[in-house]
Amino acid sequence: MTGGSLLGFGVGPAGATTIVNCPSGNLQEAINADVTDATIIVHGTCIGNFAISESLTLQGSGTLNGAGTGTVLTINAGTVSLKNLTIEDGNSFNAGGIVNGNPLTGAGGGALSVTNSTVSDNLYGGIATYGGTLSVTNSTVSDNPAPYTAGYTFAGGGIASSLATTTVRNSTVSDNSGYLVGGGIAAVGGTLSVTNSTVSDNSGAAYGGGIFNDSTLTLSNSEVLNNTATDVGGGIFNYTGATVTQPSTDKGGVSINGNTSGGNGGGIDNEGTVTFYNAAVNKNTAVDGGGIYNDAGSTLSLSDTSVNHNTASSYGGGIYNNGGAVSLTTSVSINSNTADTDGGGIYSTVVLSVPSGDVEHNHPDNTVD
Repeated sequence: MTGGSLLGFGVGPAGATTIVNCPSGNLQEAINADVTDATIIVHGTCIGNFAISESLTLQGSGTLNGAGTGTVLTINAGTVSLKNLTIEDGNSFNAGGIVNGNPLTGAGGGALSVTNSTVSDNLYGGIATYGGTLSVTNSTVSDNPAPYTAGYTFAGGGIASSLATTTVRNSTVSDNSGYLVGGGIAAVGGTLSVTNSTVSDNSGAAYGGGIFNDSTLTLSNSEVLNNTATDVGGGIFNYTGATVTQPSTDKGGVSINGNTSGGNGGGIDNEGTVTFYNAAVNKNTAVDGGGIYNDAGSTLSLSDTSVNHNTASSYGGGIYNNGGAVSLTTSVSINSNTADTDGGGIYSTVVLSVPSGDVEHNHPDNTVD
């Protein structure tokens, strides 16, 4: 990183404020010198790989730029708040943008919040948290690619959450790519909450173009749009034993629309439990299960939900149920879906109880079980 003059530099009382003007200011020196709960105001572009090991706030109009080498910002410990910053041009197999915790031990580094910020153009992922907590609010995580590299497995082009409590609120996760799981977001263990947010136009992952979920995922008033998976789960892949739930009080609803899968589940591939109270799963495309693919041993519960205008090149334009449990209750609409072979509305390998009048105008047929 670049050394030089630093305004306000020095160790002060807890809560003291330091100003760093980059490129002349030395940001890491300021981080090391400040005491717990200090605030560092960053201006300009600070180039380097930075690390934080205590409670600290970084804020300002500045940019932290990794110059194409290493992780831009590593959180080792503490309660760390990032506000009004841009994190860009990192390059690390652990995540190029921000790493919270230790990827080797899985130990959480701290409680990290990212607010009113942009994390973009980082190679091998935007943000990764290993344990601990991560909060992304009023922020954009975009254009972070995680391409195939021999000997490495990458999760979550935009955000990777492992055994952590992760919250995404009022934010956009878009145009990221993941090699294996989670083009936009990958969550393994712990909890993931996505509220008032958009996960869109992410691609490249075999499992879960938008979201790969092996955790407890709560979706509320959010959109999962126009994502692509090379294998299964264009919008969401919900792994065995994992859950995707929507609060019954969610008035805004959940939209899982316009996603594409190279195999099963254009909108959702479910191998766990999915419960929606007010959702739209529309205009998705897959080989089987254009809207939703529900696998054996899985549970799918829908009420006040539309599964419309989806397309399957083989079976199950709206829903393909491969022996799982399906509950369709109040005001479910499965209409105007298309399958090239059978089950335009629903194709099921077991007999289902389908409310009369809710499955109609599908091609070539409404229900095959």
